[in-house]
Amino acid sequence: LELPAAFLAYNKRSIIEVDHNTSIDAAIGLMADYNVLCVIITTDGSPTGIVSVHDVLRYFAIAVHPIDADPGEVPSEKKVRAFLARPIVELAEIHEAGSESNDLWMCSVSDSVKDVLDMMQKGAHRLVIRMGTPEAPFYRLISQTDLCRELYRYSHDLFTCHLAMPVTSCAHTMDGELVTAAEDTTVLEAMRMMEAQDVQCIPILSDVGKLVGSFSASDLRGITATCLRNVHSTTLKDFKQRFGSVPFRPITCLPHERLIKVMAKVLAAHVHRAWIVNTHGDVIGVLSLTDIITSILNIG
Repeated sequence: LELPAAFLAYNKRSIIEVDHNTSIDAAIGLMADYNVLCVIITTDGSPTGIVSVHDVLRYFAIAVHPIDADPGEVPSEKKVRAFLARPIVELAEIHEAGSESNDLWMCSVSDSVKDVLDMMQKGAHRLVIRMGTPEAPFYRLISQTDLCRELYRYSHDLFTCHLAMPVTSCAHTMDGELVTAAEDTTVLEAMRMMEAQDVQCIPILSDVGKLVGSFSASDLRGITATCLRNVHSTTLKDFKQRFGSVPFRPITCLPHERLIKVMAKVLAAHVHRAWIVNTHGDVIGVLSLTDIITSILNIG
């Protein structure tokens, strides 16, 4: 854990940068072209913010489709074009150490892996690491997945006993009513549910109440401006079949399963969480990468 943070970023490709005056439309196109979920906003060559495709869709669902409007109401083409023409910097937000936002944090090569753990356990999903020299800096983006892959790689040496514990030792169990979506829920309705509950993912249940999928930011990879225009009418089932970058069926686990086993399943499936189900297949909780990171950081 005392290794430099740069250890996590040496094999990462260059970040996708856009100037702060780039339009939202152009930024969406770049994310689709490069098959990434976010772009870094730069001003005079330095990172000044980050915007993800989730941010774009979230804001579109609120600003272009007012929350008090009928979900089936179609916004005018003029309103959509005005949104897409706005500079991407309007959606950007950057956070230095001390903030507890789940957007972008900055760190340097002098920070340790433990420092990265600390930032990410507070909710940061991505970090920009400043590398190189003061005269010639360059930047790399690391995610919670990158961090957890390295933690798993060294798990047998460092965390064997801890990761042998059941997932319920660090996961979130549902104390109240679970907020869910149906397969015929529209993307717009799902985004509004996620916004209202301040969550990054929502489970999708069948007509008989069984888990058949989930909808999260990871599913937004590759969406285009055309897709934005149709969020009011596109169902989650149709959306995931067309754009889903992860398996439609979610990763699940039982409450007694070992944390290390579930961690391996989550990483192998390239997802960010596993849904905890009972023997009847009902969702009773969720284990996220943030939960795993927090648990490891709190060892001892």
